[in-house]
Amino acid sequence: MSTAKYIPDRGDIIWINLNPVIGHEQSGHRPVLVVSNIVMAKAIGLAIVVPITSKVKNMPFEVLINGKTIKGAVLPFQLRTVDIKVREVRYIEKASRDTLELVCDSLNNIINK
Repeated sequence: MSTAKYIPDRGDIIWINLNPVIGHEQSGHRPVLVVSNIVMAKAIGLAIVVPITSKVKNMPFEVLINGKTIKGAVLPFQLRTVDIKVREVRYIEKASRDTLELVCDSLNNIINK
C-alpha cells in the first residue's frame, strides 16, 4: 500500500473544502478544476483552482462541464489559490482537454481583455 499523498495537477477535478469565505465567494465542500501545474503544487504546496457548481446560470465567462462524474458549470471568475497541505483534497476525475482549454480562454478574457 502506498503512503504517498496525492498531489493535484493541471486538469484534475478535485473535491475540496473552500471554507472559510467572505461575501459572494464560492463556499463549502465542492469540486474544483485545477488550472496550475504539479510543479507549483510540489514546490510550494499551493494550487490555483476554479470552483465548479451544479447550478448552471449561463453567467458571463461560465464554462459548461459534462464529465463522467461532474456535470455543471466551471466558474473562472471565482479563481483562487488553495493550500493543498492543510485542506483535504480528493481526486475525482480528469477534465477533458477541451474543457480545460475553454476555462483557460475564459480566464484570459477576464484578465487580459
